Amino acid sequence: MPVRTASPRWPSRRNVSPRSWRVSTDLYAQERQAGETFQAFIKRTGKARLRSLLEDLTRVPAYTEDRTYYADWGDPREYSLGDMGIGECAGEVVSMTQFGLAASERQVFEAQILLDNGD
Repeated sequence: MPVRTASPRWPSRRNVSPRSWRVSTDLYAQERQAGETFQAFIKRTGKARLRSLLEDLTRVPAYTEDRTYYADWGDPREYSLGDMGIGECAGEVVSMTQFGLAASERQVFEAQILLDNGD
């Protein structure tokens, strides 16, 4: 059975996919037991540990630290919430229900971590 984890949300400008895979595979390569699958490794070490190692990739810098995070790719304008309507940021392709489901998935993940820790 595959290990299900709620995907962390990270800014696209950070281009984290290669970095997140490297962190995950490096940890696995360094600390796995002989013959241990990745799924078994995550089950043994805990999802919270891997998530904590990826936490810095989810951080959005302050506006004063890096203004490029506040503009769309190839667009010189900066983001503004002043004239945005519901769903506009996703071109109304993503419904409010999908946002609610994503939030619920994150809550289930956090609850699973608490259960795994006996809290």
